[in-house]
Amino acid sequence: MMTQDKEDIKQQLAHTSLQQILDEAELTTLSEHAQLKYFKAGDLILSQGKKSDGLYFILQGKVIITAKILGEGITQIAVLSRDNFIGEISAIDQGLCATSVSATEDVVCLFISTAAFNMYVLFFPALKHKLMTLIIKEVFHRIVNLRSKIIELMTQTDMPTRSMFSEMIQSFSRPKTISLTEADIAQEDVYSLPIFSNFTREEVTILLDKAYVISAATHTELITEGEKHAACYLILHGAVQANIINEGKVAKLAVLSPKTIFGTLSSINHALLPSIINYTTCERAQLLMLNENTIAQLKESNIFLWYKLYDLICISFIKLERSVDKLEVRLSTEIYNR
Repeated sequence: MMTQDKEDIKQQLAHTSLQQILDEAELTTLSEHAQLKYFKAGDLILSQGKKSDGLYFILQGKVIITAKILGEGITQIAVLSRDNFIGEISAIDQGLCATSVSATEDVVCLFISTAAFNMYVLFFPALKHKLMTLIIKEVFHRIVNLRSKIIELMTQTDMPTRSMFSEMIQSFSRPKTISLTEADIAQEDVYSLPIFSNFTREEVTILLDKAYVISAATHTELITEGEKHAACYLILHGAVQANIINEGKVAKLAVLSPKTIFGTLSSINHALLPSIINYTTCERAQLLMLNENTIAQLKESNIFLWYKLYDLICISFIKLERSVDKLEVRLSTEIYNR
């Protein structure tokens, strides 16, 4: 692998989706904080179980995504090419790569380090927003495809179905609005939440003024699959389970703990489809809730605050991609080992 001078980046970006959405100043900024990386056929770009130090945008060539699955050896997940991102989960989630990525032919990538990418939200928020929009659209469609595979696998498993009693509980459970005091949360504690580390105190105050604090009993559905105009939530106390539900069967993706944000992408990006994930409390929970209208008002009145909120919601969905990957692998392994 070898790198090339930054002056060649703009030329390599010609006729890509990045060039189409970025203005000249943003292209210049990107070229100053990124680099080109070249790979030969057979080169390992990312390794499963190891951390990526940045984000790759494919400019030329093709790569193969593979995963080691217990009992099945190495399984091909996907083939990606020009205009696709790779390494987004590890770079943004700061975790280990869930899959390996190898070049199947000569490949040229634009590489953005994790440090540079995280810096954009503070110094170049419009650029970060455009990059994140491209990434999240790609991630969304990957999750849609994986969800279809998972649903097919669910029909072949013996996982229990939801009881009618459980469904009745969910249908009657409705969150109620409370105060921060009733939620046993001090306002100062909200200001110091790590999730707001890039927000000013004034910006957090605006969110608190516009958000509702809600209390939800166990088994309360907060977002249902197919919902397009759902709110976005920040968990203060308790836990929320992300699920894929099909014909009464429930496949658990993840349990979201306090200080976690989640919501539907369509609430912040109307080009995307309704929610494809179900979010239900798995214990009593208190949450901050921002509805779709409030989010839209923030976009009109405080675009820089909206950029930061958009970033948080997109990051939460990218983290979810890791859980979807793991679930697909787990169900495939279970069926194989029968």
